[in-house]
Amino acid sequence: PTCVYNLTLFLRDEKRKKAKEKEPDERPVGIVVKGCDSRAINVLLQEEFIKREDVYVLGISCENTGVLDEKKLAKKLKGKKAKKVEFGAKDDFVVTTEDGKIKIAAQEVLSERCLECKAHFPVVYDVLIGEKTKRAVENPFKSLEKIESLPPKERWKFWKEQIDKCIRCYACRSVCPMCYCDECVVDTINFVVTPDTPAEEKAQKIKWLEKSPVSSENFVYHFVRAIHLAGRCIDCGECERVCPLNIPIRFLNKKLEKEAKEL
Repeated sequence: PTCVYNLTLFLRDEKRKKAKEKEPDERPVGIVVKGCDSRAINVLLQEEFIKREDVYVLGISCENTGVLDEKKLAKKLKGKKAKKVEFGAKDDFVVTTEDGKIKIAAQEVLSERCLECKAHFPVVYDVLIGEKTKRAVENPFKSLEKIESLPPKERWKFWKEQIDKCIRCYACRSVCPMCYCDECVVDTINFVVTPDTPAEEKAQKIKWLEKSPVSSENFVYHFVRAIHLAGRCIDCGECERVCPLNIPIRFLNKKLEKEAKEL
């Protein structure tokens, strides 16, 4: 339950590593995935970023559970440190602390993405560990209800407060398995302008954003990134997990997913 990481990120890094090697290792890369992680492999295959024969997938079924939200667990433990977390009965976790074992209902500490997940087993795998199970989810977009219920002015105020916090560390982009461009459209890190750079070359390399994390620039970054992930986001929640300012980035992607589904 504590394996929150999306390991498919390493497929991106492995491909870049092989591209630089004179004699790359042609053996398939072995990778362990949860249901949500496997959706990343599916998209990477569809976009022909990787080939199926280059990956050996060990799929793990979540079997009606999921992964923990570290922040929810910390709040529940009230300062105590979790030494070990195990699956308990069907609907709870057993957490071992310095004071002993505590049973916590899964619904109270599961990640939001797990509470809204409909596929608890991998869609792509060579070996499956566990059973194929599905959980009935009444509303896969329940997390959006509170924000959507706000009047437009209040909604704008909410997002402005959130986006203003952004320091543009790009952690959300770095951890996303779908952000695999060699050069990001909103952060041209590989293009250096010098006095000798031809005008034609500069025109082809448009500078969309300034480096300073001001509100207007932050909005462009997050909105452009969300649009680039439309129809591609696998809802692994990694972007939100790694954000040092706790910005609910996942909401943007879920909203686009909902709009696409309703259309």
